[in-house]
Amino acid sequence: MPVVKEDEVTIQVDKKLQKDVERVLKNLGMTTTDAITLLYEQIARTNSYPVDLTLTEREIVNIIGKRNKK
Repeated sequence: MPVVKEDEVTIQVDKKLQKDVERVLKNLGMTTTDAITLLYEQIARTNSYPVDLTLTEREIVNIIGKRNKK
């Protein structure tokens, strides 16, 4: 069996959002690492972003704006 090499990904996210997501994932029996790995696997497999974003354009601009201010 081949040895899998791993890399670490560091992200910055709002603390309340992180806590909310961790609670949901825990109820699903998943960790944040599980969720991000599944997202990466799906992106690699489909060569696209696999989530239907239902955010408004204003919400998206707000999120990107906050990130760019850091």
